[in-house]
Amino acid sequence: MIGPRIATGTLLIVFIVGSILYLPEVVVQCAFVLALFLAAREWGQFFDSPSATLVWAYALITVFLALALSEIVAGWVDNKSILLVGVLWWLGALIWLLHYQFRHIPSPPGTAGVALIGWFVFLPAWFAIFQLLRADGALLLLLFMIVWSADTAAYFVGREVGKHPLAPRISPGKTWEGVIGGVLGAALLVGGFCWWSGGFADQLPLLVLLIVLTTMASILGDLLESLLKRHRGLKDSGAVLPGHGGVLDRLDSTFAAAPVFALGYLAIS
Repeated sequence: MIGPRIATGTLLIVFIVGSILYLPEVVVQCAFVLALFLAAREWGQFFDSPSATLVWAYALITVFLALALSEIVAGWVDNKSILLVGVLWWLGALIWLLHYQFRHIPSPPGTAGVALIGWFVFLPAWFAIFQLLRADGALLLLLFMIVWSADTAAYFVGREVGKHPLAPRISPGKTWEGVIGGVLGAALLVGGFCWWSGGFADQLPLLVLLIVLTTMASILGDLLESLLKRHRGLKDSGAVLPGHGGVLDRLDSTFAAAPVFALGYLAIS
């Protein structure tokens, strides 16, 4: 299904870039609220008993918490502290994934655990995206460029030359060759673009390091969702996007990458 995948992916990129560049900020925020709601609703499928009422309630609560975080809590707490919580969560998720891959297969988390994990995934990411959008839409586009280029490079490199599985217990299709291709692809493409455009000219080495760390975080996001899908016997989180699955399938990498990129940007800016 490469045709629908490429066509849908291209339309998504055009829509996101056009929206961030040309639509009012409040409209873009509403679009991200809708995307967050849909992703949280799909996350509800990982619950032990995902009834429609429970799933919708979880999605609505997630949106409420995200808005409260960005509009209320941000006035009380330093931005870096909120982003740091998100980064530390993904370090913890890395340990969990390594334990799953190399030690033994733990029991899947129950409904409460899945709900809590979802909030650690969604809320720091929403806050990071919100802060990047408010600071400069170009920064948000830079984040998406990193995730898109890494995902595309990893897909094609892994498909053509991938031989060594990255985490066969979690996602058998991912390979180390794909990971290396994704990291190098994002670093070369996005770093080269920033060098060509003159952005971050004085801090290009630090920017390349940030691109690498952001790319690695995006891979964690993909693996975490893959793990939860395997626990529930799901191939895709949904069927909203032809060739891509659900909204969560397309944003899992971004949810992990966003707090890492935003915190890193604050550190080097």
